[in-house]
Amino acid sequence: MAEAPSLELRRAVAAAVRRDDGLVLAVLRPDEPGEELPGVWGLPAVTLHADESPEEGLGRLGREKLGIELTPLRPLAEGEQRRADYTLGMTLYEASISGEPDLPQRTPDASGTLYEAIDWQPAPAFREAAERGSLCCRLFLEYTGSGAARDRYGWTDLKVCPYVLLKLCSAAFLALSHVIESPACGCSGKIAGDLNEAEGDARADGVDPARGRIHVPIVFRVVGVGEAPK
Repeated sequence: MAEAPSLELRRAVAAAVRRDDGLVLAVLRPDEPGEELPGVWGLPAVTLHADESPEEGLGRLGREKLGIELTPLRPLAEGEQRRADYTLGMTLYEASISGEPDLPQRTPDASGTLYEAIDWQPAPAFREAAERGSLCCRLFLEYTGSGAARDRYGWTDLKVCPYVLLKLCSAAFLALSHVIESPACGCSGKIAGDLNEAEGDARADGVDPARGRIHVPIVFRVVGVGEAPK
């Protein structure tokens, strides 16, 4: 049996930009004929040129499609998806911006997808785009572990050894009880301090906190001053 011909690999990069309140930059794709994901809110992304790096592509994405300077921070995930006549290779980056995006004016000779609108949305809002075939949104949801229970939550991660994690969990429960008593307290700063203290205790007990570290996703509620946790 003859082997199926290999499909062209098209590389792309997408940006996950998270605001301080936990909301993520979302763009609305145009609802036009020929669009692969018409009328869907998703992450900003761009197809890379030949020999263009993901970091260079993010810079071009910011200038050409968002009207702002986009700064890559770190890669979050990679994946591939087979399309009708090509294979899409996607790299998802965490990125930052300064100021607010300003969509460029659409012109008749514009190439590529130009977005219809920009908004800040919670991570689970990208589920529809992922279900309709958006690879970058699927990678983002897999990375953040987003679901209905994480609506309006922020996301971060730690790498700690299991010994330190046990000590940290105890400190986190104490911090949580303090949050319930005082919603305006600096919980995140306290937990960071507790992590340093726990690693110090581990060293005192003869355990190297840098050995055997495991990845621990941390979910936190953004609590405003005077707002009771839910």
